[in-house]
Amino acid sequence: MNNWYNINMRTTGIYIHIPFCKQACSYCDFYFETSLKHRDGFTEKLIEEIYHYGQSAFAEMQVSTIYFGGGTPSRLHSEEWTKIMSALHKNFTISPNAECTAEVNPEDITSKYLSGLYDSGINRLSIGIQSFMPSILEFMNRAHGSEAAERALLHISNSKFDNWTADLIYGNPNQSLEEFKADVYKLLEFKPKHISAYSLTVEPNTRLGSWVRKKKVVPQDDENVANQQQWLSDYLESQGFSHYEVSNFAKPGFESVHNSSYWNHVNYLGLGPSAHSFMWEENSTSAKRWKNVSLLRDYMELNPTKIIQYEEHLSLKTLAEERIMTGLRTKKGLTIGELSDRYNYNIGEKQHAYVKLLIQNGYISGEDGGIALTKKGLLIADTIILELISRQEDVPVLNKQH
Repeated sequence: MNNWYNINMRTTGIYIHIPFCKQACSYCDFYFETSLKHRDGFTEKLIEEIYHYGQSAFAEMQVSTIYFGGGTPSRLHSEEWTKIMSALHKNFTISPNAECTAEVNPEDITSKYLSGLYDSGINRLSIGIQSFMPSILEFMNRAHGSEAAERALLHISNSKFDNWTADLIYGNPNQSLEEFKADVYKLLEFKPKHISAYSLTVEPNTRLGSWVRKKKVVPQDDENVANQQQWLSDYLESQGFSHYEVSNFAKPGFESVHNSSYWNHVNYLGLGPSAHSFMWEENSTSAKRWKNVSLLRDYMELNPTKIIQYEEHLSLKTLAEERIMTGLRTKKGLTIGELSDRYNYNIGEKQHAYVKLLIQNGYISGEDGGIALTKKGLLIADTIILELISRQEDVPVLNKQH
């Protein structure tokens, strides 16, 4: 564990939450503000927080990724991007090859805007398409229509950005497999190197959640959702994409570095309202995670030393279970040795028996002490992960191969 720890303590990612949105999507439960009341002062407040952490342990690490999420980061103006990126470079050691991603929405995209983004230092885009179907976009309450989505993708295709990803959502109420196929076919016309595709999730504190509770909307049948997911995986792999994580597909070399850092427990710093941070403790036997205040009003009023809303300390067992949850959602999986060396977590007899059963039934491939879900297993990843963790016990399996 010490060797792993010494290497990864020198690396960090940075996540920046931009809370402004043009309007509220029906399914979204991320923190955002449609009001622009605090718009003018937000950038300066964010830069103040950047300078605050420029005096912390994060400043001693090399930044391998920067990710602007939200909200809608493309609500920022070009000059604001330049100011923020300049502050980051002044306060942190950013790798020359750092992956710097900005989430953008179609309604904000012009050739001039993309040029300004690229010049500021952003080298990867994540565009929220979700669907090209007018009825589905209306149901989602997206701010863009299908024509705006295609126009934005055309701008990106003709820009300096070679590395970009697009989001799609499937499993919408009444969405047929043929309609979802049409969305995928249309997106592939623009030759993305990465695609993120998510099954529509009903979150309780959203407009969609209210509709479902009031029976105004009936969620898609689980079997139909599974069919859409299975078709997507098969088709994208036939088109040269690797299904490297449950919801993510990439051409070789275009996997998301930032997301992989989360999955692998690399330190990361969260800036902006509602952002989370994670850091290993110096003794490498625990870690801490903390969250900034959620409300933009509070974020704007508080000193950077006062904006942490809560902090939790994570034991090695908790971290090991997180690693199982994230690792088994990826094509690479994880190894028994990693759990033992990094987290002092031993697979017990009940877990070993469960893994053996999953291998026999084709849900897991296990070679040389590794555990990775097959394509069949990825379809029910959450169930497998929860079952595996629940079988943990204090009796380790010694010298057994899977």
